[in-house]
Amino acid sequence: MLDQFDDARTEIHELTDAHDKVVASVTLRGRGRQSGVEVGWHVWHVWTLRDGKVIHGQGFASRPEALEAAGLSE
Repeated sequence: MLDQFDDARTEIHELTDAHDKVVASVTLRGRGRQSGVEVGWHVWHVWTLRDGKVIHGQGFASRPEALEAAGLSE
């Protein structure tokens, strides 16, 4: 997907510790390589860690979904 954007970047807004997981609130931004249009979308990621390394990542459209996947609740 990143191949479709020039100047792709990630803005991190919030990180939540969930034991062996981290819940991240991020905005992804970039300029379409063909269209030149600047786009951005807010997503939630859950990263699973083992021995200080990421072993799995999954994206979610909402905070409650991400928290549930990480074993947390609001």
